[in-house]
Amino acid sequence: MIVRVVPVILLVILSGCDRPPEPKTKKPSPITVNLRVVMLVEPGADLDNPPSRTGGCKLTRTQVIALVDDLKVYANNAIPGLRFVWNPADLVRLEASCMAVQPPILGPCVSPCSGTALPANCPRSARIDWFSEHVLNQCPGTEAGLQQCDDWEIDPCTLNIYFVGNFKNASGSAINGTTGHGSVLGGSVRPLYVVINDRAFEDPAAPAVFSDIKDVDRTVLHEAVCHWLGNVMTHVEPSPGNQWPRDLCISGLTFCECFDVYNQIKPTEITRALQGENRAYLDLQGCGGGP
Repeated sequence: MIVRVVPVILLVILSGCDRPPEPKTKKPSPITVNLRVVMLVEPGADLDNPPSRTGGCKLTRTQVIALVDDLKVYANNAIPGLRFVWNPADLVRLEASCMAVQPPILGPCVSPCSGTALPANCPRSARIDWFSEHVLNQCPGTEAGLQQCDDWEIDPCTLNIYFVGNFKNASGSAINGTTGHGSVLGGSVRPLYVVINDRAFEDPAAPAVFSDIKDVDRTVLHEAVCHWLGNVMTHVEPSPGNQWPRDLCISGLTFCECFDVYNQIKPTEITRALQGENRAYLDLQGCGGGP
C-alpha cells in the first residue's frame, strides 16, 4: 500500500507546480493635482481661534487641514493613481475688510464695504457671483477690501480651494459649497475652483459646523471630485427597497437622508464611468507623472 501511494502524492505535487501564474494587476500610471488652499477671513483674524462674530471663515486652521487631508486620502478613489499634493505650510491667509462684522448697534447687515455696489452688505449673506467678481484672482482694494492679492492658480492641474464664511448661490439660496466654472480647457468647460462654506450660515455669532462638512455631507470631497474634477452631477435617489445610494455624487438632500436614515452610512463611492471621465480629463491636461 505504501509503495502505491507515494507516486500518487508525487503526481499531485508535480501537477501543482505546473499551474499557470496568477495574472498581475497593472498598476495605474500616476497622476498629480496640486492644491492651493485659501482661508478668507477678516483683517487680523486668528486662524487658530477665529472671531466668534465674523463674516469670514470660522473653521480653524486645524480643521481646514483635516478636511484637505481627507481629500488627499480619497484621491485614489476619484482616479486610481491620483495624488492631491499640498503642504499645510502653504495655507494662504486672504484678508478682506468686507468680512468684518460691525458692532450689533449698527445692525447685522453692515460691514466696512456697505454703501458700495453691494448695498447694505451682509458679510454672511453675500452671493457667490460677488465673490467671483471681487475676490477671486483680485489684488488689494476692490469691493471686497482685499488686503493682498489673491494669486489664483489658473492651471488645469491645480485646484484652488477657498474656505469661507457664507456665500449663497446666484439665486440667493443657501449652499454648503460650490465650484466655479467658466474656462475652456481641453475643449470643454471645466470649473477651476471650489468654495466651502463654514456652515455657520447667516448668523454671525454661530459656530462653524466642522463635523457636518467632514462626516455627514463630506462637502470637500463632493465638490472636488464630483464637480471640479468630474464636472457632472449624478442625482441618485434611494430605491423603493430603501437601499441607500453609495455614490458620492448625489444631491445634498439625499446625502443627509442617507446619513440620518440608513444607519449613519456615508456615501463614498465613485462610479467607474466617472473615474474614467476624470482620468481622461486630467490626462488631456497633461497632469500625469509624479512618484
